[in-house]
Amino acid sequence: MGDFSSLVVAGTQSGVGKTSVSISLASALTKRGLVVQTFKCGPDFLDPTWLKSASGRNCYNLDGWMMGKEYVKNLYAKNSAGADVAVTEGVMGMFDSAGPGTIEGSTAEIALILNAPVLLVVDARGMAGSICAVVKGYADFKPGIKIAGVLANNVGSERHGKILADCLKAEGLPPMLGAVPKGAFVPLGSRHLGLVSATEKSGQIEAVNALAETAEKYFDLDGILKATRVNRAPVPALAACNTQRRGKIGIASDEAFNFYYRDNLEALENAGCEIVEFSPLGDAQIPEGVAALYFGGGYPEEHAERLGQNHAMIQSVRGFVAGNRPVYAECGGLIYLSQGIESA
Repeated sequence: MGDFSSLVVAGTQSGVGKTSVSISLASALTKRGLVVQTFKCGPDFLDPTWLKSASGRNCYNLDGWMMGKEYVKNLYAKNSAGADVAVTEGVMGMFDSAGPGTIEGSTAEIALILNAPVLLVVDARGMAGSICAVVKGYADFKPGIKIAGVLANNVGSERHGKILADCLKAEGLPPMLGAVPKGAFVPLGSRHLGLVSATEKSGQIEAVNALAETAEKYFDLDGILKATRVNRAPVPALAACNTQRRGKIGIASDEAFNFYYRDNLEALENAGCEIVEFSPLGDAQIPEGVAALYFGGGYPEEHAERLGQNHAMIQSVRGFVAGNRPVYAECGGLIYLSQGIESA
């Protein structure tokens, strides 16, 4: 028996409900008084906002292709050190990867790097004994993957859920650890890049609370915690933080600009920078005394009118740029710095 619970929530494919399962788990376990640390596989800015809302702690991205194995291990160990439970939401289908013949960039790769048990989410609508073939295929596809249990989504009835559980048991496969009826997960809203960010969703707190109730009702939470107990990895020796202050960096942060990886911001702080947030939507000028500006991505096109009407902020940014001071922008932040936005 390990000293904390660590699990990767993987799906057989996109759209089976792994995001709803992950948020539900994080919210329900947090409400039970456990310290829950969340992670997200892959380069995703939106799901982490919901996972942060559910756990009350910053969510960190894990990507074997971009970060490398050792960095993933170290980031995970460092940020889960004080947690009772670590919940890592997968990306796409469990084995969907950078290309044929490899698991690089996949949920499975992260599970192997972390040596973390997997909770496999299956869309069980219209399925009975066939669930066994699906689960066995995922369990046996790559050596080293441990599927701790199955969570069936879109179950037709309580009897249907029992049939699925009995089929898995009869075949000696990982147990059913949850059976969620069709429509039980509250919808979170989506658009072209994925979910609507939790920072923009009206009724976000109510949605997270409702998902916690769904987990309490339909998940075997105690079974999940027990099946995913592992020995905690040692926290790596961390490089000493730079105590020499290197100046302030203004970070655009509001409903229009919120695509940031938490680990990048912490890296700036560890290098001696002071992060100062400001709102291009609501503030009249950039923060006083900043040495650089950082405009991340987001949805400036959704807020184009308000951004364009904030002439004071535009002039403040222009004045900063005219002084030949450094400005870094990406994605939506670069759009904001352009001459204008046209939406179809």
